[in-house]
Amino acid sequence: MVLVPRLGKRSGSSIEGGSSEGPTFAWNAYVFRATEETLNLVGERVVDGPGADLAGWLGTWRPARAIVVLPPSATICRSCVLPPLRGEQLISALRLQAETAFMGGVPSHRVAMAVLPESIAKPDLAHSGDRQGVIIGWPESSAVPTPPSLPEYTDLSFTATIAALLGLIGGTPLSEPVIRADRHDRTVLFALNGPHGLLLRSTIEDADDEGMWRDGVLRAAAETLISNDASVDDVVSIRAAIDDHLRGAASVADSSFLALPTAVRESVLRRLPASSFDATRAIALGAMLATGKGAAGAGAANLLGDLTRMRASLPRPKPQPLQLALLRLQSPRIAGTVIAASIAAFVFSPLVFAVVRNGILRLKLDNVAVYEGENRLIRQKAALYGTLSRTTWPMTKLLGDLSNALPDTVEVESIQINAGQGITIRGMAKPTDKPSPMSSSEVALSFESRARDSGIFSEFQWDIEADDGRGSEFTVVCNVKNPIKNVAWKAEEDNALKSRRDRLYPNWQEIEKGSHGSAPAGSASAHAGGEGDEPRPTPPSGPDRHADPKSRPEPPKSTRTADASKSHAEPTAKPSDPKTEENGEEGDPTEVKVVEGDTKEGEKDRPGAASDRGINRRKPESGANGDRPAAPQPSGPKVEIPAPFTDDELNGMSLAQAKEFLGKISLARSSASLDDETKNRLKADFDRVLERLKELQRQKAGS
Repeated sequence: MVLVPRLGKRSGSSIEGGSSEGPTFAWNAYVFRATEETLNLVGERVVDGPGADLAGWLGTWRPARAIVVLPPSATICRSCVLPPLRGEQLISALRLQAETAFMGGVPSHRVAMAVLPESIAKPDLAHSGDRQGVIIGWPESSAVPTPPSLPEYTDLSFTATIAALLGLIGGTPLSEPVIRADRHDRTVLFALNGPHGLLLRSTIEDADDEGMWRDGVLRAAAETLISNDASVDDVVSIRAAIDDHLRGAASVADSSFLALPTAVRESVLRRLPASSFDATRAIALGAMLATGKGAAGAGAANLLGDLTRMRASLPRPKPQPLQLALLRLQSPRIAGTVIAASIAAFVFSPLVFAVVRNGILRLKLDNVAVYEGENRLIRQKAALYGTLSRTTWPMTKLLGDLSNALPDTVEVESIQINAGQGITIRGMAKPTDKPSPMSSSEVALSFESRARDSGIFSEFQWDIEADDGRGSEFTVVCNVKNPIKNVAWKAEEDNALKSRRDRLYPNWQEIEKGSHGSAPAGSASAHAGGEGDEPRPTPPSGPDRHADPKSRPEPPKSTRTADASKSHAEPTAKPSDPKTEENGEEGDPTEVKVVEGDTKEGEKDRPGAASDRGINRRKPESGANGDRPAAPQPSGPKVEIPAPFTDDELNGMSLAQAKEFLGKISLARSSASLDDETKNRLKADFDRVLERLKELQRQKAGS
């Protein structure tokens, strides 16, 4: 699109000139459609004043570029001769000429320059190899009407009237003068072929009389030729040609006058739809041809295109979306609207979301009350189970963990578990040689080590008695640290993978078969004398090995000799008993040992009269007269109370010394004659020695 200004007096929708009321501006808008071969005018409109909006009218074509043609009085035009250079060097020489012409008085975005085609130059100048350039300046002080409002998709640029005339000429050799004269803006523009090349001149002729105005135009043309060393014949011929153009114009006073060479005029008439020649349309067409659009202007596209890219101000980059939003928020009205909308969204969004969510749930659920009741019940159960997991203990699991932590040589008499109060275990620890030799107290302490490592039990308090030949009886109290923890026990310690019966009695199946009538493999029968093959009757189960000696059955009195008793004793195989097998000596686990003694006559067939179960059961001693067993005699060493010791003495003990000293303290604590102060001291000493023993064991394991 091209906008060409027209200066005159507005009367309705027409433009009149020559009025004393003062000039007014109007715009002629032309829309061109350019292809590779043609450039045609598709729309035109007269726009009154700068306030008009062309967005609606341009919506049909949506032009990407708009060019405003500046009046000749608003621009300064200079022509120069360039050295015989090519390419970038020629452009640099032209740029140097432009800086010299304006001396920085015109901003760079208001300066346009171009190298003219060689064909329009004087023949002698063309043969010399020199080129000619044109420089156009648009000072900031020039008064230019404000163009109409354009849509955002249209890029706006400015060009001079002389650039439009050069676009009309293109590469045609200039044999006739080109004149543009307008009585409205009083400007006269010449393009003449002088002795040293193309001559460009713009001047102002202010005359009310048409004859005087015509004489002023002829005088300006003659002065231009004479100042450029033209001959008298050239001046006379060009003056005569200009006079013929002015006299041949239909109405010089009412419209712009444009005189073109015959070839150029015919090209313009072919492109414009109207049959009559119009100067304003021709100027708009020349501006489009200067951009390189159409076949006629294609040759000069790279030369004259820069003359149509002047800007009224420096181009500003398009702001980013965030920057544009911040610029818009600078307006108090927009900022207030945004704040009010944000507050409304903050207040009412939860309510709207709840309503929408409730609607979706009602669409998906048939009966909301039923689902709500189920959810409430599930939450109550979860709270109950959470409370139970914190306040109650899984007793069966704790018993299983204790069973896995207990060594195989520990016999448990009782386990007392009180939820929240700890665990009390009573039993007997026996020494063992597997996997390494360990005393009974070390076996008990190994239970504590395994239980602590599990992370379930903590805070152990021991009461271990001295080893009396059968083992060490102990009482331990511990707390439960994490009752619901799942422990990955070792395969050799997990009773769920391999029970204690399988570890102690690998041939328990054969033993069970032997108890039902067949003798177990590897068993040996005990005989009372040297003769007799008859098996003895199976003796009944004896009393518990931990029972008080006074409660044991008294052996029968006998006056027979040992030989007679041997003859009446009938050896037999004892049925398999887990307790007997557990307490038996090394060797065949099915072997039964019988305790010999006197029997009364007539009682030889009484079961249990001549034998007793259990290798660890003590034989009751007879009295002085042999009638009744003597009262149980106290056994064991005299209890000695260990003296107090310092930390340095404790740190100097070895592992063996610490074990021995711990046993002495345990034996002393079992005495019933201790006072409270001594008991408290021994308990504190016991804890100190126990911690030292554990530290030494850890050091030994680490080394």
